[in-house]
Amino acid sequence: MKKITLFAMCLCCTGVFAQVNPHLEEYLEEKVRNEQVRTYLLDHAEAYQEAISKNEVFTPQGPTIEEFLDKNQIELNSKERSFKYDFSVTGGAEPFIAINPTDPNHVVVTYMSAADSDYPIYVSFDAGFSWAPSGFSSLTELDNQYPGASVLGGGDPVFAFDNDGNLHMTYIYVHGSGFNFTAGMYYVNSTDGGLTFDVPAGGHHIVYEGDVFSSDLLDRQWMHCDKTGSAHDGTLYMSAVYFGGGFGTAGELVLKKTPADTGFSSYTVAVPHNGGNSTQFGNLKVDNNGTVHMGCIEMDGNGVGQIVYVQSTDQAATFTSPLVIANATTALPNGGTHLIHGRDNSSVSTAVDGNNIFMTWTDMNSTDVRAYLAYSTDGGTSFSSPIEFGYDLFGPGYFDLMPNVAADAGNASITWYHVDSVTLETNYVMADFDASSGTFTGSQIISNSSTDFMNENGSDFYGDYNASERKNCNTYSVFCDGSTGSPVVYFINQNACALGVKDVLPVNGLLQMEKIYPNPVNDMITLNASHKSGATAVIEILDLNGKVVHHETRQLGTQISAHNLNVSELSAGTYQLRVSAKEEYAVQGFVKR
Repeated sequence: MKKITLFAMCLCCTGVFAQVNPHLEEYLEEKVRNEQVRTYLLDHAEAYQEAISKNEVFTPQGPTIEEFLDKNQIELNSKERSFKYDFSVTGGAEPFIAINPTDPNHVVVTYMSAADSDYPIYVSFDAGFSWAPSGFSSLTELDNQYPGASVLGGGDPVFAFDNDGNLHMTYIYVHGSGFNFTAGMYYVNSTDGGLTFDVPAGGHHIVYEGDVFSSDLLDRQWMHCDKTGSAHDGTLYMSAVYFGGGFGTAGELVLKKTPADTGFSSYTVAVPHNGGNSTQFGNLKVDNNGTVHMGCIEMDGNGVGQIVYVQSTDQAATFTSPLVIANATTALPNGGTHLIHGRDNSSVSTAVDGNNIFMTWTDMNSTDVRAYLAYSTDGGTSFSSPIEFGYDLFGPGYFDLMPNVAADAGNASITWYHVDSVTLETNYVMADFDASSGTFTGSQIISNSSTDFMNENGSDFYGDYNASERKNCNTYSVFCDGSTGSPVVYFINQNACALGVKDVLPVNGLLQMEKIYPNPVNDMITLNASHKSGATAVIEILDLNGKVVHHETRQLGTQISAHNLNVSELSAGTYQLRVSAKEEYAVQGFVKR
């Protein structure tokens, strides 16, 4: 067969190249954050597709990835094999949260770091008032498995707890050397709540590895554990989209790992790709009967399609035919119009509470971005008409991006980014929905100050996915705030039954605020706080209407110190104590007797 030649970065071959798989293009756009490297991979992928379309052998020439990185002075950290970016931020894209079902004070958070390609993990055993970094580095582990490989990007770090408090984690990396590049999804687990992780031996830590150029990859996974107490208790289910190749049929897959398995051992194509259409954003949950529920989107090459729902009652061996929940104008811009930032997408989210099933998603066109909720009260047999809740709650003039839903005790909490459509000033907001009445019972702005997406760019790397869980009235959520210019991940413990009572605490910032006491308080409340670089802090007390009823400044040192506040003159009621220092903030609710 004829060989096709690639000369450096100039594709000098004559003729018209075959189009790069749009799913690969989107995958690389999200996973590989350095634009030069992303272009290098896309150019090679385009030439690869051209060769395949002509039944020719693709033999690349020109610079290897190592030569390319050296030529363009894109440095690698030799210890962690990660990019040294030319911007200084803490990062916070795709933050994820998990709550230990045996202890709601045990919280684990991860996210994508913009400083390198690692997924920092933070663990709290006191409901977010203090955080300990995990000793596990996914990037170091990848370097152990593939010494000397170039780590070009990654994404989608997700968690799931089982009933025994064991923590499961999967994540994605794009890596390689020479002209060989791997899209890999990997699995690890922790028996100490996230402080350390075990890597399954014998290759069982590899969920799947495929060739980047052939789009042979798994993407956008989501996990949930069976907590039924039955013979299937502890079975881990994971949804992920597969675009076809050595793994098998393309579609939205559900992979399974039983407690007896070292790694994921089987999978089912829950929603196959049909007639040129594809699927994306599968999001699954397991109910108390062991039924697996999943929502996703079916769409054509332009991102136009429909939100669908499927379920399995036989441990993901088979799934029902897709039930159409709603039409979607554009779920994935695929290089088209991104009105907010480059990571706008439909981001389907699913929550299950008994017979109540909730699904949220974003839909967009060339001028608008809107968020929707549909729900079922009969176990998924039928769903309500979509509710455009952002418009209903806040009126026109806003984009509503990437809603996430969590549910318990008959109610659902929805969190999302609420964006001014002109200025792109953005707040993180929460709303509470009552399934029995089909109405929203309240909404509140959670973030302390607006993030300006007008000044956001791909390197800032925040403002996309968020995640939440709900236990009774408490909603535990995590999001990234970029208002400081250095994105900070925040943990929220919100009383959804009494919106206005909340704790908002930085996870990876410089400000630390321990639990205030006593609470309830009669006259004097004590705040223990610090700032890693030292700072003058503004301390405010707000009533539930947002009115500032107390204001003062205090100097915070680099070590935790106590600050006593006299609140004796406040009227009895519920208040929020807010500490702001160098544009970071922390909020706690308290009751004045």
